[in-house]
Amino acid sequence: MLIVKFILLCSIVFMPTLHAGETWKITSLEWPPYAGSKVENQGHSIQKLRKLLQKQDITLIVEFYPWKRSKYLVETNNEYIGIFPAWPEDVFDGAIISPAVDWSEIAILKIADKVVNFDSIDELFEKYSVGIVSTYHYPKIIDNAIKKYPHNVERASNELLL
Repeated sequence: MLIVKFILLCSIVFMPTLHAGETWKITSLEWPPYAGSKVENQGHSIQKLRKLLQKQDITLIVEFYPWKRSKYLVETNNEYIGIFPAWPEDVFDGAIISPAVDWSEIAILKIADKVVNFDSIDELFEKYSVGIVSTYHYPKIIDNAIKKYPHNVERASNELLL
């Protein structure tokens, strides 16, 4: 009997752990280098999210769509559990926002010998010509300034053309 118990104990202890992890399916937008279907690892931010979830035995599947369609799919289709990345103003009824996984920075570049003085985003757009990437989605404060001062906005299709 002792041998049977020993064999049973050994088989339980040394048996590979068999458990099925979760799979999460989310939508995202094309926003290189942070997220994108054609970017290595689907983008820096997606890679960070994937690594965080892997620690919890969660597999991440990401499908890329235009922003409005991404939001619509998450709101109307239970197959998707979320949207990434998202800004606080993008949270819709019934949704919650997680702590930040990654940061994107908005930089202000100027010509070296030029002086640029401003106290707010609104004042920056009011007083100066500002270049933006037209395919990017910006935080609400910047988006509002873009709409308020369109005559001071220079649009480019990518960062290299700014």
